[in-house]
Amino acid sequence: MGETGSLFDNPRTKPTNQSITIAFLGPYVDCDRLTLNGSLVVSGMETLNVTQYSDWNSMSTFNIFMYLEFGAMAAIRDINRNPNVLPNIHINVKRFNVVTPDSFGTINGGYVVSQTIVPIAETHTDVIALFGDITGYRIPAVTSFYKLPAIDPRGFNYGLLDRIKYPYYMQLDAMGGMPEVLILLLNRFKVTRLAMICEKRDPMCITMTRALQQNGFNILLLLDIHSDPDYIGLWLKKTNARYIYLDGPSYQLSFMYEKLASKGFVGKDFVYFGPFCPEVLQTPSTEQAVNDYRKGFIYLGGFNDMTEDIKLLQQHVLDTVSTFTRSGFKFINSHEMLTALSFNITDEIATYTNLFASYDSIWTLAAGIDKVLKHQPNLIHENIKLCLNSSAFMNTGIA
Repeated sequence: MGETGSLFDNPRTKPTNQSITIAFLGPYVDCDRLTLNGSLVVSGMETLNVTQYSDWNSMSTFNIFMYLEFGAMAAIRDINRNPNVLPNIHINVKRFNVVTPDSFGTINGGYVVSQTIVPIAETHTDVIALFGDITGYRIPAVTSFYKLPAIDPRGFNYGLLDRIKYPYYMQLDAMGGMPEVLILLLNRFKVTRLAMICEKRDPMCITMTRALQQNGFNILLLLDIHSDPDYIGLWLKKTNARYIYLDGPSYQLSFMYEKLASKGFVGKDFVYFGPFCPEVLQTPSTEQAVNDYRKGFIYLGGFNDMTEDIKLLQQHVLDTVSTFTRSGFKFINSHEMLTALSFNITDEIATYTNLFASYDSIWTLAAGIDKVLKHQPNLIHENIKLCLNSSAFMNTGIA
């Protein structure tokens, strides 16, 4: 593509006389090459060598978040060059750290993130939308209170889809229809009974339980995923449960699956269902070991049909990002040796890391803001926030 510079450069590339700002919320404190003033990143992103943060052998929270940055910045570059979307308006980016040195921001329901959002809303009045890994249950309440639209490219919380409680919060992962999918599978397998291990008060667990019971399934057990694994194993054995629905926070789901596997409740005699695959907490020696570990787990997830248009768009995003990650810049690694890296991001990596979802997230924000401004062109900044609840981002007409 012939581009130079940094993926994080954000030059004005179309005639503009106004600007808006999207705040990126992420674990920026984990990168020692950035300079922060409080939670605000004030310098360092433009000079980062992105190849350094694509190393799968030393992944950190910042490395993982960088893939969200890749997709989001590719989208902002495209939008700022598009004369038909937000014409005469340039999108700026401000970055805010939402991680304390000893905990991730979404622990305790997103307390750290929600505390960061308050000064953003009250001090950084140019910010009209939020983007990032912001799933904790406190966060949607805070963003809705301040009327700041927020979108999470990899959030997965059924309860946060409540548009009455959280009108300014959006997630890209589609969770509607999961009970119907599970029921379809169980009928196909001629299964009539199963155990459920989940967060018993979670709206998704409640919805799933109700749907299964209404369709005549016998729920052998309904146990909380935070219970002692020995206790859960005891009841699985007592009820002779062979089909198990497992749902909960990603780490707890992975932890419980690992513990049940160690007790003999994972293998050819068991089938698990859940909203995402368990992560391997103790790294096996081979890729085959990982595949064997997950062999009995059926992942219930929704994906768009891979039309030619979607394939072309995904390739465009990969080309944009890989222009910079293939540049082969040199950097000093942890062993203080001068190393050259050149990293080509594949569609598998982009899908796994939610890079594509990040691209779509920024376009969703831009399309909604564009729709509102075309109906009410005099709105900007403070006034426009009043019109940017989640309904503004529906049916925008931009794919």
